[in-house]
Amino acid sequence: MKLKEWPEYNSGHFYHYLLHYRPRYFGGKTLVTCVQITLFLVIFHFFGNLKYNLGQLKYSIPKDVRVTKENLCFSMVYTPFIHLFGIMKSALVLSMFLFFSGFSQAQNAPKVRKKFLVVGVNALSYKGSLQNSYARWTPGIQVGLRFQKKKNLNGMLSATFGKVIGEDRTYVKPSRFSDQIQPVSRFQTSVFSLQYEAQFLLFRHKGLRIFTSLGLGLFRYEPQDWDGNSLVEKDRTRNKDESYSKNAIQFPIQFGFQYWFPNEMGLGFQAGWLNPVSKYIDNMSDLANNEVSDNVATIRFQFFYHLEQNSRPLPVK
Repeated sequence: MKLKEWPEYNSGHFYHYLLHYRPRYFGGKTLVTCVQITLFLVIFHFFGNLKYNLGQLKYSIPKDVRVTKENLCFSMVYTPFIHLFGIMKSALVLSMFLFFSGFSQAQNAPKVRKKFLVVGVNALSYKGSLQNSYARWTPGIQVGLRFQKKKNLNGMLSATFGKVIGEDRTYVKPSRFSDQIQPVSRFQTSVFSLQYEAQFLLFRHKGLRIFTSLGLGLFRYEPQDWDGNSLVEKDRTRNKDESYSKNAIQFPIQFGFQYWFPNEMGLGFQAGWLNPVSKYIDNMSDLANNEVSDNVATIRFQFFYHLEQNSRPLPVK
């Protein structure tokens, strides 16, 4: 039965649409409840942190920096991205619930065998010992393969190349450490990420796909000073007997959407965190003046190209 057969409902009744046109692997009441929870989390997070963020804004600008129109315009550009990542943290909690709730049903979904080449332009940002927010963004490149084996659960293997930067102009070395230790207060770290992620479909309507993903991968990095000299072998920039490897494991968590055209090419947007298991992206741990864990946030704009034009659905056993 089509929507137009209920004249008493119009296009604004989104809940009614979800009840009658929901994905097959979710119950209507469950999906509507999740939508309500998501809206509540978004509103709660925004208004709950708006006052705090406005109150802290005057402390985010160093005293020796003159506030200009350029400073204010820059703040207006990147501040919405900070709010976006905060909201995404709340939304991803719900996404994980949807992921595990519908996982078993997704195993019975119709199988499809398709491969897509993925090319993306990324923005990377660091948060950690020398920067307590995702304030500085640097460009990166992503290439990969997307494997569409099922309509609701798919995988993607991708590699990301780029770098992250960080700086704390107010950093002061803790007095308990020797004067022979000379840590850096700003750095740049080259990053290479190789990961496999499982993408689970949350919502589908025509060409639009909304999904969340969990992954596992290798995170390789090399911190450098501002002149490009490696800091890995410079022991005096860290505490005594403090060493680390340039390789780490990462557990990326991401959320995004895709739009697919009739010719099976698509465009995508994806954002999330790489979550590398390392405390030395900024070349320091013991010398830090805060308790912020090192992490890398990503924003991806992707293009999908279908590699096999003659793909056919596999028979369901």
